[in-house]
Amino acid sequence: GKRHGRGIERLPDGNFYDGEWKYGYPHGRGTQKFPDGSFYDGDWMDGKRHGRGTKKWPNDRVYEGEWAFGKRHGRGTEKWPNGQIYEGEYSNDKRHGKGTILERNGTITMGVWDENELVSQ
Repeated sequence: GKRHGRGIERLPDGNFYDGEWKYGYPHGRGTQKFPDGSFYDGDWMDGKRHGRGTKKWPNDRVYEGEWAFGKRHGRGTEKWPNGQIYEGEYSNDKRHGKGTILERNGTITMGVWDENELVSQ
């Protein structure tokens, strides 16, 4: 049968999921950890990141915010190891819409983004 309810899955490659399942897919709240140290903790729908959640990459880059169908989508905050912070809108996994970048040295850039490119300030 298919997983349904709450449970843990450990795969031979080191991937790990602890959370809610629906018809064999992560669905609801859950945490997925990868062998490289990265993880996602948040909402799932039909096996994809969907809703609110936090993703951390192996280089300590962190995104916290909204997801849709496995991609960053909506409002979110992304922090890089160099101290840079982007806070704003995302679409289809890219900075898209109004946003602000804060540099470690205090420089602030506010503007509108189109597919990760700053198009107006």
